[in-house]
Amino acid sequence: MTAKNDVMRTFFRVGLTYICLGLLVGCGALKAQQATTNICEYDHLIKTEAQKIGWDWRMIASIIYHESNFKPYLVNSKGAFGLMQLMPRTMKKYGITQQSTVEEQLEAGGKVLVRLDNKLSGVVTDSLERVNFILASYNVGMNRVMSYRELAKKNGHDPNVWFNNVEHYCPKQTKAFVKKVNQKYSEYKSSIE
Repeated sequence: MTAKNDVMRTFFRVGLTYICLGLLVGCGALKAQQATTNICEYDHLIKTEAQKIGWDWRMIASIIYHESNFKPYLVNSKGAFGLMQLMPRTMKKYGITQQSTVEEQLEAGGKVLVRLDNKLSGVVTDSLERVNFILASYNVGMNRVMSYRELAKKNGHDPNVWFNNVEHYCPKQTKAFVKKVNQKYSEYKSSIE
């Protein structure tokens, strides 16, 4: 009887160990899952600006990820500055300097997105499709994007559809930017609320 009791006690201890290990692993998975509720330390500021302009905050975060990798005082070789990598002319227009706060940078970037959206809303009427044109314009400028639309139309492509149409007529950098921002946005949408 004692041998049977010893076997049962060992079986119980081994089983309990596996249950405890399972709980620890489960807690680790829970912590990992909880960690994905934030994108960066500026989430609350990005959410505030996104709400003001009516955009999904994860899309703005996706733009920022590709523009500056969330570095608020980054200056690139062309002089673009901050989280949203605003060009010097745009910075001047919106009162941004290299001393501007993250909130001021986000507000200026939000204004740029709204301006682009307003200019394109009468041209590209599908709001989801228009986001791609806004991204391209953010990257390379509205006038260039409009010329790419004209080229697409001349060559039998739909000037109001980005992928497999207008994107064929823009620089690789812009094509890649629109694609990568959309991919990052899909990633954020699937893992972060």
